[in-house]
Amino acid sequence: MPTWRETLAFAKEAKDLVQKSSILNPLARGAIKSIPVVGEILLDIWDVSAGSSKNKSKQILQTLNTIERMNENTFLTFSQKMNENKDEILKNRDKLNQILFETTLILDKMNKLDENVVVVDKKVSFVSEYVLQNQTKLDNVLKTQNLILNSLQIGKKISQEEIITNEHEEKIETLRREKERLSLELEKINKKPFIDITLTLREANFYYYAKKTDQAIKLYDIILKENPNDVDALNNKGLALSRLNRHEEAIVWYDKALTVDSSDTDALNNKGLALSRLNRHEEAIVWYDKALTVDSSDTDALNNKGLALSRLNRHEEAIVWYDKALTVDPKYLKSLNNKGLALYNLGKHQEAIVWYDKALTVDPKYLKSLNNKGLALYNLGKHQEAIVWYDKALAIDPKYANSLYNKSCCCALLGDLDKTLLLLQKVISLDPVYKNMAKKDNDFMDMTKYDRFKKLVYN
Repeated sequence: MPTWRETLAFAKEAKDLVQKSSILNPLARGAIKSIPVVGEILLDIWDVSAGSSKNKSKQILQTLNTIERMNENTFLTFSQKMNENKDEILKNRDKLNQILFETTLILDKMNKLDENVVVVDKKVSFVSEYVLQNQTKLDNVLKTQNLILNSLQIGKKISQEEIITNEHEEKIETLRREKERLSLELEKINKKPFIDITLTLREANFYYYAKKTDQAIKLYDIILKENPNDVDALNNKGLALSRLNRHEEAIVWYDKALTVDSSDTDALNNKGLALSRLNRHEEAIVWYDKALTVDSSDTDALNNKGLALSRLNRHEEAIVWYDKALTVDPKYLKSLNNKGLALYNLGKHQEAIVWYDKALTVDPKYLKSLNNKGLALYNLGKHQEAIVWYDKALAIDPKYANSLYNKSCCCALLGDLDKTLLLLQKVISLDPVYKNMAKKDNDFMDMTKYDRFKKLVYN
């Protein structure tokens, strides 16, 4: 049995010989006879068919042309069909024409299919290149984002408040928009962008620190869609909701984290903090105790229990728990500051300043201690000195509401109307709750005689 390559060669040779002489000569008959199955039938057709040699040769030539255009599978199908219809073909050449016509249709379809394959290949090549280009751009955006977050030391967990500069915020926001654009481009061609869970979590925390809480929550939701059991994302979403004063909702998310890991001290502490913000301090202490059952040296739980006791006006007891935290970590900022605050609440303002100074030795930019030192000086009647410390806090974070409000109180007591109004205007724009505070604050008593003050605070 000849190979397909040999079969094509025989068909081409026979076609050339027929074309040259216009009739079927002995050389052409020899070439045709070599074509498997079909060759014998073609010669039988020649022999039994009526008509002139030229007409019969044209019929043979048409068949040879068709064979030359076939591939091996099509030829086998054609051969089989001719073999099955051999007797009818010999009686009626129209049958051969029908088979040739059907074979031509098959060939045309195959040619179109080949053309479509070429088009699809080109499209696939284009899409692959497009995906690669956009994925490469997206990877570069993610790398840049990662470098910025590394420089700010933003991790998976939310701990101390970070100070986010406008420059950093603009860079991260630009990168976020570019990342969203590239992700949409990939989604248009049904290519799901890869989500780096850790990087997205750190980006969400960046927005939390930048006080863009809604954006932070959107990113936590993206993570939780990918992995509903991500304990850090569950915890951090709770913290973001608490910042929006949605403490009951926050507790739901802490409970979800505890369903995943009942011994997660972050969730235990955070649930306690949410309860405390709802003024349920006794309940909060229960959850801090649960955290301490898991880890008796958990500084957050030790500190938070002290904080709950302070809010119950049990300041002496609170100091005991702050001291326990400081025994574990003498540089633990929260307890250094909170011990100062407990002493402040006991009227021991000078002693409180000592502990604020200790906190500021650990971190000179710790806003709470800068503000609280100002507050202690204010209570000692040292209003100008107090302003110095509020200004230090505001130099780090111009939107730090506590220091803006406290400075406005000092300015009011010093009789400076313009500065008082400017500061109050800023802080009220940040949080309207300060408007109600100013209405009830005796520090502004002398300001109530001014219409500008009345318009700002009472309208």
